[in-house]
Amino acid sequence: MAISVLGPAGIIEDGSAANDRATVFSANGFPLLSAGSTTDLVARTSSMWVHVKVYADGGENALHTHSTEDHVFVILDGEATFYDEDGTETVVSKNDGVLVPRGTLYRFRSSGSTNLVMLRIGAPAGEQDQFEATWGQRLGRSGAPLPGDSPENGTGAIRGTPVPGQTFGA
Repeated sequence: MAISVLGPAGIIEDGSAANDRATVFSANGFPLLSAGSTTDLVARTSSMWVHVKVYADGGENALHTHSTEDHVFVILDGEATFYDEDGTETVVSKNDGVLVPRGTLYRFRSSGSTNLVMLRIGAPAGEQDQFEATWGQRLGRSGAPLPGDSPENGTGAIRGTPVPGQTFGA
């Protein structure tokens, strides 16, 4: 089996699949931010992908769901507060995670005193044909599309401003 190595110096930039090979990646070296957020794809196969997400503050503030995707958030640094459709809060700290099944309405915000750095791991749930047609689709409470860069998404839609010389894990 071939192994690809990816990370800040070799991020998959075109969003293409990593040829379904074992992939070693790192969250180290991603810029810390003074404002906004970043999302970087670090590994992908045809049935799973991994992003490193960094938030200076705020979060994905619009209640949304992914109708054909299960995903997991793993907090690497900072703290996040997740909210369900009823507003129930769940605080998740460093080295903890949240599994979000497809169809679950949620939102989150950085609630710690440092940048929120997390892994977001996604995988299709349900029929592959249905998933292929809707990959990456985010839906709001009404069921209408709610893209991640929508102003309704709060700071999740604001491009990150790196702090010069400061990176995660350095």
